[in-house]
Amino acid sequence: MQVSNLRAHIGATYGWFLESGCVIEVNEVLAEPEEFEQWAFPPNYAPRRARFHADFGKEGKVTCEITVGLIRNREPKAENYGAYFYCNHRLVVKELKTRDVGYYSEIGVPHPDASLCRAIIRLQGPAALMPWNSTKSGINIAHPVFERLRPTLVELMAHFTSLSRRLKDDWENQVFKYDAGVIEKIEPIEGSERLHLTLPPLPRVRRSSVLDLKAENSQKLQDMPWTLGLVEAIGLIDVIKRQKLQTKNRISLILLDSNFEIALKEFLVHRTDLFPKKTYTDTKIKELFSRRHLVVAEISKHVKIPEKLLLIVEHYYEQRNKLIHERATMDVADKDIEVYRSTIEKILGILFGLSFAVE
Repeated sequence: MQVSNLRAHIGATYGWFLESGCVIEVNEVLAEPEEFEQWAFPPNYAPRRARFHADFGKEGKVTCEITVGLIRNREPKAENYGAYFYCNHRLVVKELKTRDVGYYSEIGVPHPDASLCRAIIRLQGPAALMPWNSTKSGINIAHPVFERLRPTLVELMAHFTSLSRRLKDDWENQVFKYDAGVIEKIEPIEGSERLHLTLPPLPRVRRSSVLDLKAENSQKLQDMPWTLGLVEAIGLIDVIKRQKLQTKNRISLILLDSNFEIALKEFLVHRTDLFPKKTYTDTKIKELFSRRHLVVAEISKHVKIPEKLLLIVEHYYEQRNKLIHERATMDVADKDIEVYRSTIEKILGILFGLSFAVE
């Protein structure tokens, strides 16, 4: 590690101690404290803070404080967003963007669009109750303190990540210029007593056109050209919506469901690191796709798709089958298309890292 990097690491890790008067020198040069709460305060969307205690009886008590919001000091190359954990004022890990804090499942894939969302988690209590690992360089996700704070953390991060994405076309005017305000206090999620947080509705944004979606995913399409049809199919939903067709929702439902099935096929065929060709022959693939639930089960062995998304897919798969195989013709509501589209977009994000504007 270079001396300058070591000095920066010390400044970030022990920032609170340096601010409190502690002096650390590296090659006779003082380490400067670094703190990461450079919050933005857009109207109605100030950072939120939840605070609670995890009581371990005779062993002691851990005070947990979770603050999540949009930041003003985004560094694209450094990817300085995600979750930052402090234990007894010591920074243990920063810029955490793993499944443990909700990415790839509840939050979606890490992406530049989401890079304004930061979470600061501060834990205070007996050292023996801190959820750090043996080298104090990571968080033990199986620790009861982490399990207690995760639901609140993930829901807040999902909220502000979505906000970051919705405002991405004008961060300068809608986020960065709001550099002063008050962090709002909220009640945390507490088991069955409080299942969700009370948060303001997210702003509505314009749906992207097919060309916009392709531009937004240009790098992904270059790296994975087989995903082009998946992106264009999502864009076609808007094209169909604008048509004066009495059966446009039926057409959209069938298109969305087919897009999901094609996405499964493309993932299975092209992720040869997970599905080697010697094992997954053409015969094997044909056998799997004869029963769609077999494909979903096979892919779920390697990729975590939230159960709630799969249940929505299953519901609309049954609706599609009724349209195709049963005598009666059913109506498909506008809301059904909105829900199914949003679900398929999230799954495409999980499987391929594709990004879609959400209405």
